[in-house]
Amino acid sequence: MVRCILIVLLLCCTAHGRLRESYQQCMRRYGHPVHKVDALGALATQHIKNGYRITCVFIPRDNNPVCERIIFERFERGVVLDMNDEVKQALIGASMDGPGWIQFGDQLWANRANTIAAEYDPTDNRLMISSRKYETHQQELNSRQIGDF
Repeated sequence: MVRCILIVLLLCCTAHGRLRESYQQCMRRYGHPVHKVDALGALATQHIKNGYRITCVFIPRDNNPVCERIIFERFERGVVLDMNDEVKQALIGASMDGPGWIQFGDQLWANRANTIAAEYDPTDNRLMISSRKYETHQQELNSRQIGDF
């Protein structure tokens, strides 16, 4: 129990403010990426920190990449593990700019302004937090692909 509380505190300290941070800010927060992909108008970096695999997806904004999606996976010895409710709540609370968020069902959340959404996928054990800008970017990509069909 004490270990769980310490992990939540560590994650809250390192996690606050990560969505909408610049590439440089994310590198300072999470360190050098273990994996990096630049495709479809977005840059994705993957980091390992405090027992979590963290994927940051950057969308260009005024020629500066901004983190518009972040994915957390509890990661130990190459295996993705289930994330407990306390950790999910702490990460979501930090991403939603404080307590102004609402839970819909078991695994879906949104901030009160409806500009940030979070979803926990229990099949893959990953918490995905996305801004509206990320969702718009994905819709634009999908419509271009359908238009090319």
